[in-house]
Amino acid sequence: MLAIARRNASESPLLRLPGEIRNNIYAHILTGWELRVVFGNVFKTVRLEIRDSDPSATYPPRTTEARSLLACTRVCRQIHDETALLLFQHVTFVAKAPEHLCWWAHSNLQSAQFDAMAMFKYPASSILQVGPPSPRYYISTIECNAHNLSGTKQITFMGSSSHCSAKLKEEAKAVGNTFGIEVAFSPDRFVSWDS
Repeated sequence: MLAIARRNASESPLLRLPGEIRNNIYAHILTGWELRVVFGNVFKTVRLEIRDSDPSATYPPRTTEARSLLACTRVCRQIHDETALLLFQHVTFVAKAPEHLCWWAHSNLQSAQFDAMAMFKYPASSILQVGPPSPRYYISTIECNAHNLSGTKQITFMGSSSHCSAKLKEEAKAVGNTFGIEVAFSPDRFVSWDS
């Protein structure tokens, strides 16, 4: 095994590049994807869907299977070691509620992967709520992420243009700032992939 690792390090054009350049290449491959955690009728039945995160992408959006996206992590041991957590840092995780995402992550990921999750998207209002969201919805969503998903760097609430006042957005951003989380609001509709 050691002989293979040495040969890869000396003969592979990719592995001969400086680590910083390899990390840029890996980030380019892994950035721009959304991993949506979709729950079935029974809470514990889960389907993962990976799609292009570009809302202007041509229809149908670019899709892939999780194993295809993870292929770069399986090339050799060195690349696996270098990329094992990058997927979780560069992919945006999407769910209808942070509790769903936390449950799935705790049930399926190793702690280092779980802690590396950084970017999230949620609908602008609770799936159980009728009418405009309360300030508490945004604050509790941000707090849930901060306390349960320690690597959180960014949360985007989708479909928020008609629901949110400027004051409500500022309050949510202020709460996010206390946890070091960037909070954004997007007018793009939270599109269900279930259909």
